[in-house]
Amino acid sequence: MNMPVLPAGLATHPRLGQWLEIGPDGLVRAYSGKVELGQGIAHALRLIVAEELQLEPAQVVMVRASTATSPDEAITSGSLSIQHSGAALRCAAAHMREVCRSRFAQQQRVAAEAVKIDNGVFFLEGGSARARYAELLDAALLAAPVEALHARAGGSAFAFVGERRADIAQKVFGQFEYLQDRVLPGMCFGQVFRPATMLAQVNEPVAARLVQELAQLQDVIKVTRDGLLIGVLAESEYALAKAAKKVEAADLWHGSVEAPRPGAVGAWLKAQPLETSVILDQQPQSAKSAPTQTFRAEFERPYLQHASIGLSCAIAQWNDGALQIWTHSQGIFNLRRDLALAFARPLESVTVSHWEGAGCYGHNGADDVAFDAAWLAQQAGGRPLRIQWTRHAEMAHSPLGAAMTVSVEAAVDESGRLVSWQQEVWGQGHGTRPGRDDTPALLGAWQTANATPVIMAVNQPPT
Repeated sequence: MNMPVLPAGLATHPRLGQWLEIGPDGLVRAYSGKVELGQGIAHALRLIVAEELQLEPAQVVMVRASTATSPDEAITSGSLSIQHSGAALRCAAAHMREVCRSRFAQQQRVAAEAVKIDNGVFFLEGGSARARYAELLDAALLAAPVEALHARAGGSAFAFVGERRADIAQKVFGQFEYLQDRVLPGMCFGQVFRPATMLAQVNEPVAARLVQELAQLQDVIKVTRDGLLIGVLAESEYALAKAAKKVEAADLWHGSVEAPRPGAVGAWLKAQPLETSVILDQQPQSAKSAPTQTFRAEFERPYLQHASIGLSCAIAQWNDGALQIWTHSQGIFNLRRDLALAFARPLESVTVSHWEGAGCYGHNGADDVAFDAAWLAQQAGGRPLRIQWTRHAEMAHSPLGAAMTVSVEAAVDESGRLVSWQQEVWGQGHGTRPGRDDTPALLGAWQTANATPVIMAVNQPPT
């Protein structure tokens, strides 16, 4: 008999208490390393836990993902959250249900099979004894590893299919608090100004004069300069808007970069230095018939803006050398690692907490604006600082979807059946997310006076 296999998340985070616990209010608190991006995974994961624990969904709370409390489940991408985190939470919840059942059975001196559950209440048929999860769980059970034995081998009652998401009405009626809406006590505002290209040079006399002029604007707290970056802290976002106009008019940075002309992306890509890899080279064992007609086509796409509806935003706060970040990043643990590298801080001194952002399409600027907030918040004297990129900054500085050209050649026989297929793809790498290299993959870290090396985009190995 094959033993059940633990989900990967439980293999790296085996303790029950890393996934589930009982809060002071008696509600079950569930933890996931996957973040809510609007796709509804927090709702789905909550239903999975409620179903396994045989509780009403209202008795389960999904805790916002944070590097301080959540299991590290890498990046939320690829539509894998239910497959990965859902499997881990289902297994953890089934384990919690059965160890509590066993404990209640031991207390009543009966076999575990005699114990029933109704909405989280353990009881015996015809008996008066009752117990809830909060009464049966203790520190020892939460510290023990989850066993896969109790997870359902297959099938489910799916008791809560159709359960409404609580956030939908709030979002429709404008009541939901996105990260872009958050205001913390004592919070100030900031903006980081940077050139349009990594190869820019700073006009130093202009920079010196500009820093003085910006510092004299009403509500401006402080102006700081580091390499290519100029940061402004202010008491109001209106003051930042006035600062942006002065920066735009200052002609501060010089330099340009080669870029393909519209409509000439394919030729430009093919003219660049190339690294070629073969994904699949498979010859048919024997051709059933000879090709009689060949078709050729080429398709190309330009660089694409992700252009999220909600502009990239982050809140940062330094306190005695420790950094706290609130972000809508898709990879809070990877971001934490690169922020620790960028600011030469121990990993344990950086906490990255997720807060839902208003829009997320591909690799937007969430990670880069988190660096901006952390860098500028060093000048805020311990106050929380929020940076929200302007639409101009979003379109000018956020990561782009890679340009690509695809050439396809296919041959058919006289019956129109496909005989051969050849496809070639030209493009740059698709991955520049943080946490994958020895140095930070963060725009601002590449633009300070002590800049770290620029990391080139790469593709994941084909599987």
